[in-house]
Amino acid sequence: MSAVRFVMFVILLCSCGAQNPIQNIINALLNISEDPTEKLVRDTIRFAKEYDFIIIGAGSAGSVLANRLTEVADWQVLLLEAGQDEQFLTDIPLSASILEVTHYNWGYKAEKQANACINMTGGVCNWPSGKAVGGTSVINDLLYSRGNKYDYDEWKKLGNDGWSYRDVLPYFIKSERAVDMDDIDIDYHGTEGYLN
Repeated sequence: MSAVRFVMFVILLCSCGAQNPIQNIINALLNISEDPTEKLVRDTIRFAKEYDFIIIGAGSAGSVLANRLTEVADWQVLLLEAGQDEQFLTDIPLSASILEVTHYNWGYKAEKQANACINMTGGVCNWPSGKAVGGTSVINDLLYSRGNKYDYDEWKKLGNDGWSYRDVLPYFIKSERAVDMDDIDIDYHGTEGYLN
């Protein structure tokens, strides 16, 4: 079997939810240990006694937030990520479905619903959530999403001033670097930020 056919076969199996038959092969390709603590990123070996900011999760938002905060030289920032070191496959969008069945995914399941995930085992869908620097974008074709406009507006209605979509949109725009797009709406996307 050619390498391309093998990769496509693995991707097809992963996309269909067949996790166990190929888990060992995928882990071997990615050099992933069964012990999730063995491959933790240990960039910091000397911790400060206190920090101005502690950010939990080095996903798209956490990584950009940590980077922005460290621009102030006097601030101590600690960024914590539970995931393992990245591998070469984490930067290849085609490998996203493979990565969903590795330790790069928290492995959450959605709640059973009457009209969704009917053909899935037990009627429950997988709910991929990334566990790596880069967060879910690592296992989601390197995509980043902002969330639903109506959720932000609902938060404002519930009394959270400053959280409407109109309020947070400038921060989304400031964080984005959408430079490889042919048709960009500058009213909604930025080109100077860290997310690209």
